[in-house]
Amino acid sequence: NLSTGQNIPLTIQYAPTAAGDHSAVLTVVDNTTRLTHTVDITGNCMDPYIYTLPYSQNFDAVSIPNIPLDWQKHVTSTTTYAYVQTNDAGYSNPNCVGMYNAEDMSSQLFLICPPLDNSISISSSRVCFYAKSNNQTSQLSVGVMSDPADPTTYVETQIVQLTLQYSEQIVSFAAYTGTGRFIAFKHANINSYETIRIDDVMLEQTPDNDLAALQITGNTTPSVNSLSQYMLRVVNRGTVTQSAYQVKLYAVDGDIELASANGLT
Repeated sequence: NLSTGQNIPLTIQYAPTAAGDHSAVLTVVDNTTRLTHTVDITGNCMDPYIYTLPYSQNFDAVSIPNIPLDWQKHVTSTTTYAYVQTNDAGYSNPNCVGMYNAEDMSSQLFLICPPLDNSISISSSRVCFYAKSNNQTSQLSVGVMSDPADPTTYVETQIVQLTLQYSEQIVSFAAYTGTGRFIAFKHANINSYETIRIDDVMLEQTPDNDLAALQITGNTTPSVNSLSQYMLRVVNRGTVTQSAYQVKLYAVDGDIELASANGLT
């Protein structure tokens, strides 16, 4: 029996068989006056699976601290201050996802993407995203989970280095041989009280041809009619070995080609 002002918890199972909005009515009858009370219940169901690539998420359509409905998080920590949630200060404003470990260097913090359908090959896929940290020596682990509720199913694919500024990260899953369908980000706990921010996540098929020039070094004040050497760092992010390409050096003013060379295999 409940006295005036008392309450009890009530669990209602929601097991829809189709995506969309659903409604129901909960009927409560007291055992004294037999009065009937009704409560309207609504729910929204969505199919979280990713059936085609590319898939992108910038976390801007939700209100802080919520994450999108088709995403998941896992937080295991000895402190109540640790979290995985949307924050402001995104790479593309307004939102990003923040992962904060507080003082717990053994915390388990995961941000988990929607599951990939079985028709998509994870080993032929990659994830592109922007990330930064409040610590200059931070790291973020990227991998795959078979069960988003069980951290032991996480298989790390790559560790990426983070700095105080947002930088683009591209992680390939070519080496992954497991059966997991959930791509996930894990806080690496390199430093305590560390906040890692992640934004503009894109899952895509790894293209055959994808060369990128990352860095150029050399004389910043070359003299007229004097030779200057320049080194260019090129990365092959595709699946095919590259040999038939050229590297060209241009002057910023006037877009004038200064030199060209055949690229290395």
